[in-house]
Amino acid sequence: MPVAPTCVRSDNAWVTRSRCALRPPLLSVAFAATALVLLVVPSGAAAQDVVLPGFRAELIADALSAPADVVVDRGGAVFVSERGADRITQVWPVSEPVPLVEGIAGPSALAIPPVRFAAGIYVTSMGADGVGAVSVHRVDRETGEVGEAFASIANNEAGALDIVFDRAGDYDDEVFVVDTVSPDSVVRLGRDLRRLGAYPTRDDLVALAMGQGGDFGNDLYEAYRGVDGTESALVHRLPSGATEVLVEGEALGTPSAIDFAPPTSCFGDSVYVLDAATDTLVRLDVALNLDVVAAELGIDDDAGSAGLAFDQEGRYLYIARARQGA
Repeated sequence: MPVAPTCVRSDNAWVTRSRCALRPPLLSVAFAATALVLLVVPSGAAAQDVVLPGFRAELIADALSAPADVVVDRGGAVFVSERGADRITQVWPVSEPVPLVEGIAGPSALAIPPVRFAAGIYVTSMGADGVGAVSVHRVDRETGEVGEAFASIANNEAGALDIVFDRAGDYDDEVFVVDTVSPDSVVRLGRDLRRLGAYPTRDDLVALAMGQGGDFGNDLYEAYRGVDGTESALVHRLPSGATEVLVEGEALGTPSAIDFAPPTSCFGDSVYVLDAATDTLVRLDVALNLDVVAAELGIDDDAGSAGLAFDQEGRYLYIARARQGA
């Protein structure tokens, strides 16, 4: 891997990265004052070593404007949606952030689809006035050209919180988008991104993720923050539509984002959760063992304030988050 560029702290945003060890210990990052994208990697000879052995954290970009999500393409390039600047920006492997597309109103959730879908970076965005209907766009990875807007989702100034693609075909090649407007639901799109329907959820749904095989299968999982007397929860939604709660309550904290590590990677066959309440990254294995992997991330305790993504091989974990208090 190329050496991470030297970056300077700012009050706006960071991108950092780290690599995992076979059994990741607690990682104390202590980047609490800024928005960032964090890369987690096995420690080698790092300019910024973390507190305990086995990990290092690298800052790979800064001066981002309200980063909302992060995604990694098949070649290892990392992109961040900057909701505060109306753009999608490449942050790795480049010496400084490079806009891929500008003028896309309120970009929020990002996704890279499986190969059977049309290639590109998919993004949810607001209407041109910043408060219009949330739509899904496909952005050309090479040219930055923004395709036709599909799937008017909702009228919500916070934007759609997440978008995921059916990984293995078990859900009829559907695309799922979190709709935060009452009645809260997950909108179902076809392969052409035309709306098929929706299914209802609680109003505190914040994140979706597809399993990557292994013990969690290729199924859909939902993360709930817990509000108004309800407990936070991680819910498994089967292709049949049946659901089961895997874990809920205090142990899960307040999820902001979730993602699955490739099961054969050094991160293990686990689901990773950003917990805004305790400012930590935790992981849950299929036996429901919950471990804290990283602390002091500075996650803003607000829905839609953080993103989480593994690269294709599961060598690296990237975290994007909004600055606390921003």
